[in-house]
Amino acid sequence: MARGVTSCRGCGGSMERDTPAVLAMPAGPTAPVPVATGVPVDPHQEPRRRHDLKVLATITVVLLGLHAVVLVLVLLGVRGTLELNMALLTATAVSLVTWLFQARTNVDGIGYRHQLPKAFAIVGWIIPLGFLYLPVRFVLDVWWARLPRGGRGAATARVLTWWALWCLAWFTSFRETVTLTRSPNGRTVQTVNYSLYLGDTVLSCVFLLLAAGALALVVLGISRDDARLHRDPPHVLPPRAGDPLSPQ
Repeated sequence: MARGVTSCRGCGGSMERDTPAVLAMPAGPTAPVPVATGVPVDPHQEPRRRHDLKVLATITVVLLGLHAVVLVLVLLGVRGTLELNMALLTATAVSLVTWLFQARTNVDGIGYRHQLPKAFAIVGWIIPLGFLYLPVRFVLDVWWARLPRGGRGAATARVLTWWALWCLAWFTSFRETVTLTRSPNGRTVQTVNYSLYLGDTVLSCVFLLLAAGALALVVLGISRDDARLHRDPPHVLPPRAGDPLSPQ
């Protein structure tokens, strides 16, 4: 309460009275409010620099297409295509993880709580045993961050289809190698090695070919939804009483 002063009209004397204090309030929201996803976002936060995913997405899809063509040549038995296939696979991997890192950067700070740090766009592929789960978890989060909770079914199905085909391409690339060598005393020594060599079997090539097509659909889908998200950002909603702030 503030003490106010006024004057008496009859005698001209002054008398004090209690008046409610008036506080100056800045225009606009003063605290973080939840957006449509239900996660608190600071409305005063400076917007982050957005990467245009179109260029890298196009490069990645083109490389995946070339990779698919070379896989068909491998299946037809054309010589020298297996080495070309591995070279294209390496180039595609570099383009893919770069695009994935930028796609993740674009949705940092919009209110979605990711399960993995941004560095897992790269390191998730090389952690022993973790590479069976971490990359697909990372990609799901990158796409889910751009979608409402009730509209993630089709995106999830695409990502899981690609990942299943990718894993099958590895598991069906089992190879047994038998090496015969002659020892100094004239005896023949047989050595047997077992390994996984991606694309070295017919089944592995087929699954790798299908995985390339499925991954192209994932890349195009995330890039499309990213452009739409930044063209039509979600509206800021006032908090509702009793609504917990969900992590997703």
